[in-house]
Amino acid sequence: MLSIVSRPDLPSGKARLDAATRLVFPIVEHLIPETLDAALLRCCQGAWHYDVLSPARMLRLELLQACWPHQSFQETLREVWQTWRLTGVAAGTIPSSAALAQARARTPLWAFETLFRHTAALVADPARHPLCPDFRLLSVAGVPLVLPRTPALLDHFGTTSNPRGDNYYPQATAVWIVQLPGRGVLAEWLGSANHSDQNVAPRLLPAVLRPGDLVLGDAHFGTFPNLHVVRAAAASFLVRAPANLRPENHAMVRHSEAELEIRLSPTRHVRTHYPDFHFSAHLDMRALRFPIPARDPLNGVEMATFLTDLPRELWPLERAQAVAALRWDQETIHGDVKTRMGLGDVRSQGPEGVRREVLAHLCCANALRAMLATTPALELLNTSFTAALSALRHANQQLRLLPAR
Repeated sequence: MLSIVSRPDLPSGKARLDAATRLVFPIVEHLIPETLDAALLRCCQGAWHYDVLSPARMLRLELLQACWPHQSFQETLREVWQTWRLTGVAAGTIPSSAALAQARARTPLWAFETLFRHTAALVADPARHPLCPDFRLLSVAGVPLVLPRTPALLDHFGTTSNPRGDNYYPQATAVWIVQLPGRGVLAEWLGSANHSDQNVAPRLLPAVLRPGDLVLGDAHFGTFPNLHVVRAAAASFLVRAPANLRPENHAMVRHSEAELEIRLSPTRHVRTHYPDFHFSAHLDMRALRFPIPARDPLNGVEMATFLTDLPRELWPLERAQAVAALRWDQETIHGDVKTRMGLGDVRSQGPEGVRREVLAHLCCANALRAMLATTPALELLNTSFTAALSALRHANQQLRLLPAR
């Protein structure tokens, strides 16, 4: 018979977590608001409420698993279970994988959405980047998610296909906005196989943009809808031009071979695919051409064209080039979530589970950024995201075994 020490006499307005819950992921406990746990206790009543797989514990278990993407949920639970056994808060056999899947399915999605908004507020950095003291820097990125082949996911997200039309596994697209220099994730969007970061960005950006922001991005975001949304919010942009754009065909003024003033207008294709947008008749901007580090390090540098509406008097070519280099910094930042946290591979069998996994990864990314920002540099051997991710996991294992610490 399974038993976990719990506190059924919880006051209605306050969550008093039991020892077993606090031991799941103790190193992030200070980032989980007490009001969230109180809401889970009030709203998620049921016969299973005080079992081992309660919503508060499942929330923490999914956060813990997101920090170790190559490990299954059952393996993560096994680690926690061993700690519970050693500390005397659990007795009996570990829940089966079926019980774990059922507990994940009934853990409410709003808990992860609430936690994401909370962590996004924590990492919203009031500081400005030294290269752009007049702007708040934002960057957009996305990643395709490879999902298990289940009827629910096929119906909700659709499938990718090759040129012959053969269907593969269902695929979703996760897109998010990061702020520099704090590197916190401020907003996110989960789309279907028919979405891309390019066509999601126009709908995601308005939720975050403020007058005076500066948006950085690669060629995916140098499209008319994205640039229109940025300008409509009284913000600015510095993004790489799409590969099919020929600035010479849109030139109005040529200052040099490296700098043109151009005018872009929305095409019929753009108007058709964004019927709810009221596009401007045209957008005037600058097209700047300068070398940047190549994707292939063996090639050294490559010539690239960037689009910007930053004024020429205040932002000459050299200054814009220095800020554009931050694009590679933000690509590394996004790689932290894509590669090091393994967001691309999702295990959930249903649409809500997929969104919970995405939010768990982004919450953990924000938690790591918050910890790096508040921990003195001398206390860390390496302040990189990868080192912090590994340290977070191993420190949590030690804390669970020695909760007095």
